[in-house]
Amino acid sequence: MTRAAKLKKAIRERARKTGESYSAARRQLLKKRAPDVPAAAPPTAQEPAAPRGATGAVSDAACRERTGFGLDHWFAVLDALNTDIGHTAAARHLREQHGVGAWYSQGITVAWERARGLRQVNQRATGTWEVSVSRVLPRECAVVVAVLRAAEPRQGWLTGAPADLARALRAGLSAKGSRGLVEKPTGAVLGYRQGASRVEWRLTARGQKAVVSVSHMRIATRAEMEERRGQWRALLDALRAALA
Repeated sequence: MTRAAKLKKAIRERARKTGESYSAARRQLLKKRAPDVPAAAPPTAQEPAAPRGATGAVSDAACRERTGFGLDHWFAVLDALNTDIGHTAAARHLREQHGVGAWYSQGITVAWERARGLRQVNQRATGTWEVSVSRVLPRECAVVVAVLRAAEPRQGWLTGAPADLARALRAGLSAKGSRGLVEKPTGAVLGYRQGASRVEWRLTARGQKAVVSVSHMRIATRAEMEERRGQWRALLDALRAALA
């Protein structure tokens, strides 16, 4: 039986005996196991201590509530591994060897990577960058979808946009079926390639308004990522103005 399976069995047995919830029983068992985990090394000039709640991945408070320990504890666990282990293996170690849930094993690993200088905000484990920009639009989703699909109105709010961004967006909006703009019960989605990167649009209904969120992924450099952030902000502002 693996360590994770043993932990789950022990949690269920404790919950059955004490009447605690599964989460409460898990926290108590993990606290008892704390001595088995190496203490965090004191911070040095090369390895600064992680600011609590400021990692951008998962907060210390949420981590403590859901796992029974704060980020310092889990950073110590990962510090005991080789920092070259890679994101996937580090998250798997937390999940399989320490019983951390899938979502939090990912979030803790990202926080650790940022704290140790292995990854920056907006940077993926692959080394590429991504940025997301959102705006609240003054019209319902159905109206926004109609404006996006209409070629003539599109010319107005796309005027001045970078040529590669506008060209890729037009191609995505012109695609048919599941490859184009797809309406959902709660909004709409659109995904397409822009060179080596990928762009995803999501529209979400919010009463008489709509929220649009654009994610530009697989960007090669941080400088390009920051440039794309400004371009998408300008474009979504133009779309919002056209709908006003």
